[in-house]
Amino acid sequence: MRKSINLSTLKTGIQFLDHQNALLINSIDQYADAVLENQNPDIITRQLDQLINDTKFHFYTEEQIMIQNNYPKAKAHEQSHDKIIRRLITLNNMYKLGNKNMDRVIAIFFGDWIKSHIEKTDMQFAAYLNTQEEINIKSFRRRSSAANIKPLINKLNTVTNLI
Repeated sequence: MRKSINLSTLKTGIQFLDHQNALLINSIDQYADAVLENQNPDIITRQLDQLINDTKFHFYTEEQIMIQNNYPKAKAHEQSHDKIIRRLITLNNMYKLGNKNMDRVIAIFFGDWIKSHIEKTDMQFAAYLNTQEEINIKSFRRRSSAANIKPLINKLNTVTNLI
């Protein structure tokens, strides 16, 4: 059985980044809903395509903030983003080629990603920002809804327990 994610560890303390993470988590939540409801594979594919686009936007935004604030670990963080995007695209392509069990593998990937990327990599970036006298954040708003992440974690845990 998979360990639950400690929700308090998902907050960076930087409002803009927390908002961006909430938007991304909202997209993951929509994907998890589609999987748990055994929706049509076309719907799941659309959700996953949207999630990949949301992820690219989120990562681009983070990377721009890193540049604006001269983050010394920006290159490594960007490489982490590139690895996540490549993995997401690979999993999505496998799903589109007919491997319909990939939805559960993808759900596991999301859970691991939330835990490892936000709890570790994003926290290092947030810690750096918190040491700066002034934080430069150019707004890259695309939409303004926020997500409640507790139901998402429960859904991801449910999906991963089905394997």
